[in-house]
Amino acid sequence: MESYHMKKIVVGFITIGLLSVNGFYFFPIREKGNPGFLKTGTDSFKSFQAERLSYLSLSSQIPDVSGSNHDQWFRGSWRKYALDPSLLKAIIHAESGTASKNISPREKDKNLDLSPQELEVSVSTYDHWIKAACSKYGLEPALVKAIIHAESQFDPKAVSPRGAMGLMQLDPITIKELGVADPFNPQHNIYGGVRYFRDLLNTFDGNSQLALAAYNAGPSKVLRYNGVPPFKDTNKYIKQVFRYLAFYQKSQKG
Repeated sequence: MESYHMKKIVVGFITIGLLSVNGFYFFPIREKGNPGFLKTGTDSFKSFQAERLSYLSLSSQIPDVSGSNHDQWFRGSWRKYALDPSLLKAIIHAESGTASKNISPREKDKNLDLSPQELEVSVSTYDHWIKAACSKYGLEPALVKAIIHAESQFDPKAVSPRGAMGLMQLDPITIKELGVADPFNPQHNIYGGVRYFRDLLNTFDGNSQLALAAYNAGPSKVLRYNGVPPFKDTNKYIKQVFRYLAFYQKSQKG
């Protein structure tokens, strides 16, 4: 019975097509050449997106609506209406007010802040190449910076036990397919990694969680499990990237 009502809520939100966020309204519209992303006429969506990222980074602490019992409805609605299921979760989470009952604003900020060790490796050295690559392939610079932080901790010479190389940890097959001349050259690596992540977003209809899962575990694993694979490292990686993303977005505003 509970799942039935949750299904009605999810489908109802999408069918109406007009969602309220702190008094502002936007329509979930897919833009041509930009699958899965929302178009809005107000700046309020930016603050809502930040709240969504905060929710994603804290989702393990939030009960009820973010429970796995309802995930089938989120996934089903996403496929039918081409929306990110994590966004639907965040909307219902924000509208129902479950976060305010469990997590204080101070606790949210604390979870989004980086540790001294994480801050120590975070650099702006590659920001100009990140921005240029993102401009070319239509990605958010803060997201790419978050991926680099999670992948290599900004070490351009990093090599994983499996042979992934450079800032964005490109594996030898991907390097060959993308034609990356020198994976240890920060500019080459960033352009290759951004292009690859753009391809993954296109493959998974703009769903950032699935694209990150594919970047970490491989596209075949995401397709095999029809969603984020049940791998501890992959789920930890996704939460880590979203946490870094929220931090870099917050830093840009400050």
